[in-house]
Amino acid sequence: MNHKIEYRLKITELARKLESGWSTADVMKEYMPKWGVSTRSIERYLAFARDLVASRMKKREAVIESVRADIIAEEAETWLKSNLELEARLCAIVTGRVEFDKIVKEGKEITTVKCHPSCTEVINAIDLLLKLRRAYKDADVNQPRVIEIVVDNEEEKKAVERIIEQGKEDTES
Repeated sequence: MNHKIEYRLKITELARKLESGWSTADVMKEYMPKWGVSTRSIERYLAFARDLVASRMKKREAVIESVRADIIAEEAETWLKSNLELEARLCAIVTGRVEFDKIVKEGKEITTVKCHPSCTEVINAIDLLLKLRRAYKDADVNQPRVIEIVVDNEEEKKAVERIIEQGKEDTES
């Protein structure tokens, strides 16, 4: 057998062993007597085998990254489409361009009536749109909350002050 071919076969075999979890000591113990070579030769073979394993790993990682990128791109396209479609549907509800079928029961008769979104449905659609667009600011929980109490006269003001003082005393005890 040609010396180069034999050399490549040895390195390929060692690469397979390294990929399957063999340690340097395992390889030396197995292949030094089998091939009749010195420790230095096995170390050289292992160095080339590690390079081969690293090259194979890079190729595998490139394939995995490519597949991952394809999957992410497909999911992003689907997600974006569905988000845009959702936003369009919500806008149609807000503007009243959508008609719903509502089932109405009169006595024993059941009929379907076309109707437009109610005020509650419009408000809910607006709320969802604002949430999608991240229009709501997060509340700063570290800031004290300020409540303004409007009173009509001095008597009400004193009553409110007593209630506040009572609340402070209750929380302190």
